[in-house]
Amino acid sequence: MPRLIASCFVCILAVASAYAESSKKQTTIGVSVALTGPVGAVGETIKNGLLLGQKVFDPNNSVRFIFEDDGFQPKNTVSVVNKFITQDKVDGLIVFGASTSLSVSGIAEKHHIPLAGLTVLETLEQDKQYSVRFFPSTEDLNARTVAELKKRSYKDMAVVATTQDATLQQRDHFINSAVSKVVLSQEFLPGDLDFRSTIARIKA
Repeated sequence: MPRLIASCFVCILAVASAYAESSKKQTTIGVSVALTGPVGAVGETIKNGLLLGQKVFDPNNSVRFIFEDDGFQPKNTVSVVNKFITQDKVDGLIVFGASTSLSVSGIAEKHHIPLAGLTVLETLEQDKQYSVRFFPSTEDLNARTVAELKKRSYKDMAVVATTQDATLQQRDHFINSAVSKVVLSQEFLPGDLDFRSTIARIKA
């Protein structure tokens, strides 16, 4: 996971660096990620991946990153992005998560600020000019899952998903594929960490 994220951000950094060089000014990128809470470790990985990419590919610091903690909460992301745009005057945005990215895509469009959404949710890009989805789509991921299940000949499956737009969409793609019989479908909040009762149900 850290290597994947670091390599992804090398691409973002390369584009931002090229823009900065062509415009002869430092490019400022606002990064809204969860640095605390249940997914704080992912946010720290994203931050470290960006800083690693900058150290290797941008020794002249033509790109400046501003990091803010949104706690993986869309309402916080809206506040963070508004600050980035109005106070920090950023040239671009990076947001982690489906619901968080969706919550600010309209703001990015309004202000003509490029937004790289670190999400698999296809609707982020729908009818948008300044929002781009950085990860594979939920349909692509489901196709790989279905192919693997067919290879393994799994007949009965339990599906567990967090109540986030992307994971719920991916769950729906899987259920609609009818590749296996879904014997249990359970939803959890992103911060839930106790799965013992659900595991007991699956085993039973």
